[in-house]
Amino acid sequence: MAWSAVFPMRFATLFVTLDSLTNFMRRHETAIAAFLRQVRRQEEWALRITVTFDDLTVLDDLANQLWPEWSGYSPGLRYLRLRQKRPCLVKAARERAEMLMPAILAGLGPPAGMIRHLPRPMATCDPEHRRVDNYALLVPVAQRAALTNRLSDLAATWGPKHIGFELSGPWPPYSFRPSLPARDAAAT
Repeated sequence: MAWSAVFPMRFATLFVTLDSLTNFMRRHETAIAAFLRQVRRQEEWALRITVTFDDLTVLDDLANQLWPEWSGYSPGLRYLRLRQKRPCLVKAARERAEMLMPAILAGLGPPAGMIRHLPRPMATCDPEHRRVDNYALLVPVAQRAALTNRLSDLAATWGPKHIGFELSGPWPPYSFRPSLPARDAAAT
């Protein structure tokens, strides 16, 4: 990946012989070559957006935004209500974060050449189900710093205290590769 564009195969793809690999590449030469041209000097970055509620002050701030009468409650009553209303506040925060996604993604514009929404994992080890969404970004290598700067600016602008943005990479452009018929892979 450091020297040229790569075509990432599905995890654990094995070709039985060199001939099976050669035949696969010949059958899909046009698609593979077009992909390699498309991703030349580009890399994939993963963007994960999360909602966190580790601090009661975050929940209290959100309750103040949602319910105008909240500020009139005593600290003790607010604490008890935060405990009772936590599921409702978590749901409201997730919905707010999801509503921000189009503006955030549009703001990633020029540094991110392409953006793909990734499916949410079926199971999560996070007891709070904090993950809101995952995206794959195809970014020119020369725009790496611009991407991180842009995301910092967007997080400061759009991200309330309880919404987090995590960028990881670079990765081979797996999320952007064409789908080639699995039966042709001659894989076991």
